[in-house]
Amino acid sequence: MSTIYDYQYYISGRNLAILSRGTDTEYDPNVTTTSDMWVTPTVDDTDAILLEYAYAGTTPTAESDTLDVSEYLALALVDFVKHKMYEEQGDENRSKLYYNKFLTKISRNENMKLGGPRISTPTGVCVLK
Repeated sequence: MSTIYDYQYYISGRNLAILSRGTDTEYDPNVTTTSDMWVTPTVDDTDAILLEYAYAGTTPTAESDTLDVSEYLALALVDFVKHKMYEEQGDENRSKLYYNKFLTKISRNENMKLGGPRISTPTGVCVLK
């Protein structure tokens, strides 16, 4: 009788979990699977799992390479480079100025990703005249 390998996976954040059907569980496709039927694989079978992945980002290798970022983030990177330049020169005031500009642009970029309407609601006691 051949062994049937039945695997499932799920992704949580940056973690990948691979589960196999419990060894004491008979394989029946009509049975509804429950969480207690799936366990961490204990079999050392190199032919059972094939995992392929691709890294979507590009890594710059030369100064002439272009970065795959939006125009707004490119402006933030310019501020960061200026911050580092003034930091190396010992100009602490300008370094802090450009670092704050960098952080402001990064936070605005994150806020732009949030969709939907922005509605401000009054808090506390409000009186209409």
